[in-house]
Amino acid sequence: MNLVYSFENSVKSKVSSKVEGDKFGDACFAKAGFVFKDGAEFGLDGKTLLIVRSVDEAFKKHAEEILKEIESVELIGDELAKKVIDKINEEEQAAQSGFGSIFG
Repeated sequence: MNLVYSFENSVKSKVSSKVEGDKFGDACFAKAGFVFKDGAEFGLDGKTLLIVRSVDEAFKKHAEEILKEIESVELIGDELAKKVIDKINEEEQAAQSGFGSIFG
C-alpha cells in the first residue's frame, strides 16, 4: 500500500525531524523510504505532502504512532493519493530515461 499524508507547511520541520529520526526497527521510515512534495502541485496550497510507497499495515500503524502528536497531519483520500503516486512514478521514469540517455 501507498501512504500520502498532508500537513501545514508550518509544521514541516517537526514532521521532517520525526521521519528522519526514525531509523531503527523493522517498520521505520529509513527502511521504507519517503518523499516530501509541495502540495500546491496537487491543489493543496499551504500544505506539504509526505509520501511513503509500498508499505504494509504494520508500517501504517507505526507511521500513525510517529505522526499522531503533530498537529494538522492527515492521511489523504485514495483518489488524490493515486494522482500523487502516479506523478512521482512519472518523474522517476523520466529521470531514469534521462540518465540512460547520458550513458546510452
